[in-house]
Amino acid sequence: MGNRIELIRSRKGFYRDNYDQVCIWLLVTLVVILLLSSLIVYLATSCPISDFYATSTDGKVTRLISLDSPVQASK
Repeated sequence: MGNRIELIRSRKGFYRDNYDQVCIWLLVTLVVILLLSSLIVYLATSCPISDFYATSTDGKVTRLISLDSPVQASK
C-alpha cells in the first residue's frame, strides 16, 4: 500500500513540474509573438512613401504623377 502512495505522489510531482515548465514556455512564446507583432505594425506604419520615376529611351528622368491629382499643364 505504501508503495502505491509513493508512486501516485511521484506522478503528481512529475505532472506539476511539467505543467510549470509548459506555462513558462507559453509565456515566453506569448512575449515573442507580441514583440514580433509590434515590430510588424511599426514597420508597416513608419515606412515612408516611395517616389517613383520613369525614364525615357534617352535617359531623361520624369517624375510620375498619380491619376487622382489634378492635371498640370506644362508651359
